[in-house]
Amino acid sequence: MAAQPAANLLAAHYAAQVRQRGRDVVWDAPTVDHIVALAEFITSDDPHHGVMLLGSVGNGKTTLMRAFQSAISYLDLNEKHFRFMDDPYDGTPFHPSLKIYDARTLAEKVKDRQRFDAVKSTPLLGIDDLGTDPSQKLDYGNVLQPLAELIEYRYSRDLFTIITTNLDPDDVEGTYAARVRDRLREMCACISFEQESYR
Repeated sequence: MAAQPAANLLAAHYAAQVRQRGRDVVWDAPTVDHIVALAEFITSDDPHHGVMLLGSVGNGKTTLMRAFQSAISYLDLNEKHFRFMDDPYDGTPFHPSLKIYDARTLAEKVKDRQRFDAVKSTPLLGIDDLGTDPSQKLDYGNVLQPLAELIEYRYSRDLFTIITTNLDPDDVEGTYAARVRDRLREMCACISFEQESYR
């Protein structure tokens, strides 16, 4: 799909997300720019294997991520618009599905290693509100760093990850250490959300 049809598809799903919450869609320049930027990223040969939506609260980051999730599901349901890829590992068809978890929920999942490992390895993953999770968890005396572990795992395997956060890059380093910030910089293209809250 070319960038313009992808932007149109994202815009339709963005509007549906906003209307679903009983709100009116604001088609201001920043909103359109964010949709176009994501559409251009996902239709390009950009070497990043993820995207980070950065900015203050209430300005559409989560809405855009959920619109992307909805658009992927729409394409999956309409096979004539999407050519399924074969999974290189076992030869079974790959049906795209973006699973989204908020960062706090992901941090809790580390207590169940099997479930946490399943989330870590999902092909398409959305992490909402990175930075709201505790950077460390204690589990029977063991110090765990669930989000740092998840990011490092996905980085090393080139797994697509879309992240929303209110943190700026310096805050990421302060919360998760320089190594994670460095991984995220190489792993993710960044789209900045600088407008005021719509709430």
